[in-house]
Amino acid sequence: MHVLVKNERDFSLVITDDGTGFDISRVHEKGEQHVGLRIMKERAERLAAKFDLDSQPGKGTTISLQLLRQERLVA
Repeated sequence: MHVLVKNERDFSLVITDDGTGFDISRVHEKGEQHVGLRIMKERAERLAAKFDLDSQPGKGTTISLQLLRQERLVA
């Protein structure tokens, strides 16, 4: 697992692993069953942060969060 944090004018967090990954389209189909992913997205939205999830079977997963400076001042 690799974690990158940049705490500058904008804040960004990127977490990457080289695990088994998963099919994102199947996550969207199942909706409410993936509570952890839904909660991460909701918390990011409350802060007006950008949340991205990228994963592919056999290729690992990357989760990223970016909070712009102007939103940091409000949060």
